[in-house]
Order: sequence, then structure tokens, then C-alpha cells
Amino acid sequence: MPKPFLFTAASLAALAAVVYLRTSNSPQTPLVAPAQSGRAEQNTHGQLPSSPELERWFAHVAEVQAGLRSGNPQFTLALKRAHPYANVCANSSVIGRFRTEAASTNVVGEILAFNLARALGCGDLLQPAVHMRMEGCGLDTLRHLLETSKPPIKREPDRLSALNEIAGDPAVLHGAFKPAPPDGTVKYYALERPELPPNGLLNEDHPLVRFLKHDLPQPSSCDFTLDGGIGLAPENVLARQLSNILLVDALTGQWDRFSGGNIHVNVDHTRARFFAIDNGGSSLGDDQGYLARFEHSVTRFDQPVVARLFALEAFLNHKGDFLGFSDEPQLAKALNISKINDWAFFKARVLRVASHVRGIKGGAYFE
Repeated sequence: MPKPFLFTAASLAALAAVVYLRTSNSPQTPLVAPAQSGRAEQNTHGQLPSSPELERWFAHVAEVQAGLRSGNPQFTLALKRAHPYANVCANSSVIGRFRTEAASTNVVGEILAFNLARALGCGDLLQPAVHMRMEGCGLDTLRHLLETSKPPIKREPDRLSALNEIAGDPAVLHGAFKPAPPDGTVKYYALERPELPPNGLLNEDHPLVRFLKHDLPQPSSCDFTLDGGIGLAPENVLARQLSNILLVDALTGQWDRFSGGNIHVNVDHTRARFFAIDNGGSSLGDDQGYLARFEHSVTRFDQPVVARLFALEAFLNHKGDFLGFSDEPQLAKALNISKINDWAFFKARVLRVASHVRGIKGGAYFE
């Protein structure tokens, strides 16, 4: 039996651009380097940027999927108490989560956000997500768990939605597999105003958020201590990370970033970095007005990431190349967009966000 690819304190491998590969004998190494780091990505013509560790993780997810389907006792499922979705375990250790479509989870959007971040060169800031099919013994187990669980009242519609989806197709349940968050990951509430309509807003009084304004001072390279003293990092690094996450949010129709607890920080030996764990509260066609709010709140950007955005814009306007993709259907498939309407909405978002960035005069980029 092959050794399972475990996400533990000793080995957080394959959080692909989000987290870091950690072993007991080596320092943390990014799986997919951020665009500004100067590290080389592993690029293949007509494919999204990747890394050996990420490809190894994808292969392991396929192994987990097959093991759950066949009833391999090495792989098991357990529902979370507060949510009707399943933790996936290997040899009793939680290695990830299987998320299905629900009111608060858009599976397509969850996977799209990670893939788009990879394409833009900031994949290290979003938690990986990949399509998974729950079938066979795994689906039987999940059905039983859902039928016998008693989630909080507000999550009951999600439980019933999953059961209805299984009833509609008893052979397979489609969802997204996400790795377990790495050690040192905490929610960071200081950037949110969850009490504001329609579903929370960015706290524009926070010092880091002020750095996102083109007409306000640039962030320095001095360390900024996050609220509560949970960790620190240079102002300009944290501001770039936040700007990039919000850029991806705008492109994917994220409407749930500021509702409470959906901004996270990973801290390793006091050094902090933002990254986005929950990216499924999104809709390409109806983001509840958050794209307009993004245009108001974010007017300073990471230039290497925007260069990728402009390249994507040119590709969609049939005026340039983007990562070697031959045509729009090929790119749409790689990003995890299968519906014609969703692709049209996505294209419109790319063009609008690119126009927003291009229209800012002076101070639009971090120095």
C-alpha cells in the first residue's frame, strides 16, 4: 500500500501556492512561488503554473478519491459538527475537506479562485481546491453521515441540499477537495466590518487598508505588527498580499469575504502572511455589488500580478498570448469554468477590473 500524502504538523505538503511545504528537516518552501518573490514557477505551455509538490498533491487527491470509492480503510470520512461537510482522513489524520454545493459554497468558484490566482502569479495566497468525485463506498458513507447528522439549524439547508443532490444522482456527488489549513492559521477580524450591509465590508480605517489607496502614502519595508500581536511582516508585503487577494475576489465575484472570519493569517515563528482559505462565497453573475465596492476601496496593486491581468485581458480581446493557451475554451476548462454564461460573466469582470486599474493615475502600484 502506498504511503499516504498526509497534511500534518511535520508535513504540510501541497497547499500549493497557499501554504508551505514543511518537513522536520527543512525550512518552509513555497509550493508555487508568488509573482513578486523572484522564484521561478514551473510553467508548461497551455497549462496553469504549477510545481512538483502541487502535482504530487493532485496525484494524492486522485489516490484519496479512488480509496474512498473502493472502501479502502486507510481513507475515512467524518462530518464536522458545525457544518454538514466532510473531513477526509488518512490513517485517522485529517488531510482535507470535501465541500459540496450549498448556499454558502460555490464549488465552481472555490476551484476557480485558486486556479485564477495561479494564473495571475499569486497562487500562494489562496488555499488549493480541486474537483473531486464522491462515489461508491465513499458516497454511501457520506449519505449515511448526512442522514444521521444534526447540524446547527442555520446549516440544515446545506445538509438537505447535499442529500437532495445525492438523490438526484445516486452514483456520484461532485464537490471540491481542499487541504486542511496549516498549523499557525488564525482568523483575522480586524479587516472586516461584518455588521455593514449587504454582507460585511472592508474596514477602511485599518492602517493596512489605507495602503491600498493610490492617493495615500506607500507602505514601508518596516515590520507591521498585526492586531493582537499575532504576528508581523513588512508593511509592503502585507499590503501586496491583501491587494492581490481582493483582486482575485473581484474577478471571481466574491461576496462573502467580510461577513466574519473569512480573512486568515498564517503565522510561522512570528512571521505572518495573509491567505484566503474560504473562497466559495462567490457568484460570477451576481456578487451583490462587491465589484463596485472593490473599485472604490482598492486602487493600488501589485504590478507583476496586474501584468498577468493585462495579458489575460489582451488574450480575451484576441490581441495576445496568455500562458500559451490556444483558445478560450482551453483556458476556461483549465480555470474550471464550464458554463457559457459563467465564462461571459468572467470575461466581463476581467475587462472591467483591468479598465479600473488602467484608469488610476499616479500611485497605482506598490513601489
